[in-house]
Parts: sequence; structure tokens; C-alpha cells
Amino acid sequence: LGDPDDESLVLEVSRRLLQARQPEKALEVLKSAAARPDASGAVFARLGLVYSRLGKNDEAAAANLAAIKKSPGALAGYRNLFFNFLEDKKPDEALKTLAEAAKQPSANAQFLIGISDLYENYALQYPTQRETIRAKSLVLLQVEEGVVGEDGEVVGLVEPCGDLEAHRPANAPPIGRWILWVGRQ
Repeated sequence: LGDPDDESLVLEVSRRLLQARQPEKALEVLKSAAARPDASGAVFARLGLVYSRLGKNDEAAAANLAAIKKSPGALAGYRNLFFNFLEDKKPDEALKTLAEAAKQPSANAQFLIGISDLYENYALQYPTQRETIRAKSLVLLQVEEGVVGEDGEVVGLVEPCGDLEAHRPANAPPIGRWILWVGRQ
């Protein structure tokens, strides 16, 4: 790759290299792009992902922390760091990462849903903590009816009720996690 300044190209090339199971080449491309002083959080998040796939968890964590510092409103750095901590058997650190992400003042609905999904992932891996973690997950999704989302859509939650679960399509998420996009404002 001749132009590490073209971040969209760097991210696309690194994605394709990962798909082709060539993480070492993706690492070269991303390290070159990350060396630039104005490298974005997206580049560092992808770098963290590649380091993680290569089993270099310390380097992955450092890259993901840099991604969070550069782009605190982006989910990728938090998500990668969360999985780094789980892989390193540091569940408390993984939860701290999610708690930090949930405090972001500019978090939109999509970001919070992503964090909620990570809490659910944690609960699946640590079932003894499921109820506590599920409560944290649901707190993130407490949206008042009529709140306008980032795209101008009105957001509300579908509350679980008895016979809805029986009519839920097999491939749909559990009723308690459905989010209703009511429509444009």
C-alpha cells in the first residue's frame, strides 16, 4: 500500500487482508497508517483487532486505548478492549471498559445498543452474574417514548408482555430486547 494517508483505503485494504487470513500484512499496513500523528481512532481500533488476532494482547490493548482516546464516541475501541480483557481472563476490567463507554456524553442510541449487547455477551460468559449484568444492559436502553434519535427517528422500547413471546419469529431477539423505531419526527 503506497498511501498510508488515505485512511479509508487503509481500512479497506486491512479488512480485505484479514478476510484473506493475512493478518501480518494487515498489521504492516495499519502500523504505517497509525504512525501518522493525525491517525484516527478507527485506524487504532483496527490495529487493536489485528494485534488481538495475532495473539499480541498487550499491543492490542494499547492500540484500543489509543482508539478510545482519539475517538471516545466510537464503539470499536471499547468493543475490542472489552474482548481483550475477556480473553485475558480479566472480567472486572472488561466491565469497567463498558461502564466507561456508557458514560460518554455524546453516546447515541446505536452506541448504547452496542454497549448493551456487550453486556449481554458478558452475561452469557458469566451466567452467575446474569441478572446484575442484564440490569446494567437494560438501564442503557431506558429511552423515553418520543426521544429523537440521531437520524431523526422517534425511539421507544417495546415492553415484554405475555402473548408477544409466543408470536416472536424464531430468528428474532427476545421480546425484552426489541427496540421500536416508531418513525420520522
